[in-house]
Amino acid sequence: MTDSPTHFWVLRDQRHWDDASSLAGLAARADGVLELQGLPALSAGGTIQLPAPYTTSLSGLASGNGRATYSVVTSANNVSEIVGAECGCGDYVSNTDSSDNQSQNSLKSPRGLLVISNQLLVADRGTASVLVLDLPSLHPRAAWTSGLQQPVSLAADSDGRVYVLDVVLNKVLRFSAGGVLDPSFSVTQTTPTALAIDAQNTLYVTDANALLRFDTSGTAPGALALPASAFKPRALTARGTRLYVADADSGYVWAFDTATQTWLGQVNAYRGPVAALAIDDSGALLVKSGQDDTVYRLDADAARAASGALRAGPLDAGELEVWERVWVDAEIPPETTVLLEIAANNTDVTPLDTDFVPSPSLDVLLRTLVNGDNARFVWLRITLASHDGRSTPQLLQVQASTAQPSYMQHLPSIYRRDDVATGFLERWLALFRSELGDWDRALEELPRQYDARTVAEPDVDKLAAWLALELPARMAAPAQRQLIAD
Repeated sequence: MTDSPTHFWVLRDQRHWDDASSLAGLAARADGVLELQGLPALSAGGTIQLPAPYTTSLSGLASGNGRATYSVVTSANNVSEIVGAECGCGDYVSNTDSSDNQSQNSLKSPRGLLVISNQLLVADRGTASVLVLDLPSLHPRAAWTSGLQQPVSLAADSDGRVYVLDVVLNKVLRFSAGGVLDPSFSVTQTTPTALAIDAQNTLYVTDANALLRFDTSGTAPGALALPASAFKPRALTARGTRLYVADADSGYVWAFDTATQTWLGQVNAYRGPVAALAIDDSGALLVKSGQDDTVYRLDADAARAASGALRAGPLDAGELEVWERVWVDAEIPPETTVLLEIAANNTDVTPLDTDFVPSPSLDVLLRTLVNGDNARFVWLRITLASHDGRSTPQLLQVQASTAQPSYMQHLPSIYRRDDVATGFLERWLALFRSELGDWDRALEELPRQYDARTVAEPDVDKLAAWLALELPARMAAPAQRQLIAD
């Protein structure tokens, strides 16, 4: 029994999750529901399996201006050219047009490619330069030569600065958008092979069997922990907070979330050699398997990460209070699972991973799992998992509450006296109380389900239909809600 008011902790408010929580491998939908992050795959299903060995020479691949792709193609006699095509149309243009002698002589050994606006930048080992070609004609516009000997890989940051990896210098150099060398920046490594830059302007470089990262000053916060001991990182590409890394040992491409510094897992739709990687404007992953013009396209979010987790805490019940109950609201389709783990203490010292205790269900009375008198602070870890690689659970809400008025007070005192030793009846009644309390809260939340400002995203169209209102297809979601309210 308790005379104190009941305290509740709700991790999700509308589309926002509490600042005390952190995500790894999860992404929020437009309505705030958490799901496993998407991974690229073939939209029709299936996999691409190419024979080993998976080690191959790196090539060039870039995407931009919609879904246009550009790649370096090297023939059997070691003659290279750049081809550009709109994905699926097969209409290639070459920079070796016989009517343009300057174009014929402009490339000798092209490698890395980079699309910036209406320009294609080419790292050309043979001419020791970065060539700037006009798009879509592929005619030469300029050449950057300052400080370069054998450039092979390119990337650009959000300020338009271009980073160039040179395998003779074993350095990464930085140029302005106009091609002026920045003498204040230089990253030197042992045997660098490829580079990429994420949305936070973090530079990633593969060097031997390591994946290194650097900030905009060239300072290295440390190498990334690789997902496998035999991992051999080679080709890289990044866009936004997603980094893809080709593993020359296993033949798989791995996805990495640069925002949470979390490995999301391998891209199972492709296994084979990787000469180059790129991401197009739709988020699809493009994989170049060799030196020819073969490029495989894996659609964005056609698969799901194997697992992801929300971690929250410490949740403070307040002085002289303890948490009594934790429950998780989730949709769990077949081939998926959701696991709740809890750590509790009367101090706010961050627990170790081994301190978390798995809960047998997503609705638990803490005293059945941990020491109920030692639960002023709790930490929660909710792990979502996909066992088929395509389905995902949906995490809707996570809540906690302190002790609520006991049903024991409505029973004769003999029941309370006899239950002191074991507390069985108290816990048994608490289960009924929690179930009935959920029904009460469901009734209390009914008005939100019929309010245009708070209705769940999938039900906006349903609410409009009840009002015989046809929503304009291109109207933004907030405007649709306002229209329904009006």
